[in-house]
Amino acid sequence: MKRRTLNRLNDYFFKRLMGDDKRSDLTLRFLNLILNRTEENAFKKVEFLNPEYNPLTKDGKLAILDIKASVDDKTFVNIELQVSRQNYMPKRSMFYISRMFSEQMVKGQDYETLKPVIGINLLDFILFDDIDAWHNVARFRLDDTDKILTDCMSLHFLELPKLKYSDIKKVKKLEAWGAYFSGRCNQEELEVLVMNEPLLKKAVYFEKAFISKEKMLSEKKQLDLIK
Repeated sequence: MKRRTLNRLNDYFFKRLMGDDKRSDLTLRFLNLILNRTEENAFKKVEFLNPEYNPLTKDGKLAILDIKASVDDKTFVNIELQVSRQNYMPKRSMFYISRMFSEQMVKGQDYETLKPVIGINLLDFILFDDIDAWHNVARFRLDDTDKILTDCMSLHFLELPKLKYSDIKKVKKLEAWGAYFSGRCNQEELEVLVMNEPLLKKAVYFEKAFISKEKMLSEKKQLDLIK
């Protein structure tokens, strides 16, 4: 029997895998790898928040984020998926994290209390054609210097089609997650990824349960139509 496949970048699946308290350890691991946070400064706790933003004006645009969360020190995080190419992705991501940043402010609050906001974009297309790296970070930097103006907002873009590896056994931890979400590794390669990055085993278990449940729901719908 042919093994049923799953698009791991499907919104419905991804939100349930990475946006659920039951699997918050997966989300934390993914975030810490992206942000290069080691054991000493790694985030330890994540709280998932309401992803909907009401329009700011009567004719404003409703925004629904894929995953919105806060971590230990109240740093805010937005994780977005995008499968089809959208050249306006940087603007969309900036709009989302700007809302997350500005909504923190209340009357009488000091600006020093504002917490950083991080936007993470997992893309199944190439956004930056002239850059070879698959993980790129954008920050507010002073022109012609290496000085970061502020760490209030930053954007991460992970372009999965750029992820290349000649030896699956030597991939780095974040690359292992990228390879998993890309869906381009075969079963043998997936087993190697799980050995090198054990938490991926939990993702694989959930994936199998998810597929089984979706299959049962599909079969039930078909039976209901026959009745």
